[in-house]
Amino acid sequence: MSRIQTAEEITRNYGERCPDFEPGCPCCQMWAMHDEIERLRASTPVASQIEGDVGGKETVTVPIEPPAALLRSMAIRYDHGLGVPGYYDQQIFGAENIGHARRMESTITTMRQLYEEVVGKGFYRPENSNAE
Repeated sequence: MSRIQTAEEITRNYGERCPDFEPGCPCCQMWAMHDEIERLRASTPVASQIEGDVGGKETVTVPIEPPAALLRSMAIRYDHGLGVPGYYDQQIFGAENIGHARRMESTITTMRQLYEEVVGKGFYRPENSNAE
């Protein structure tokens, strides 16, 4: 599993936070990702429970409807570039570029579908799991 760098590690590896955000700056991108992940951790208690100990349980209880912050966290974990505001608005992505906001929306839709599978609301149904 990959690990997100701490503020101290970002300072050591990329430098102090820039005074103004520049989308092409690796230092700005790391700080933006750090800030977004910290914001998500603060607003999503389920994510912090899963990252730590789940009490040795084989199962955990999750809500049927996922919190928006959880879906956003899942999207950023899937595609780290989504954690950097405006990252996918850059010209480097060329003709296939649909923009950062649209890419985030699309990825959140995918994360919602994955979540639905986990809670038994997708194509998989627990009652049909022995049908294979």
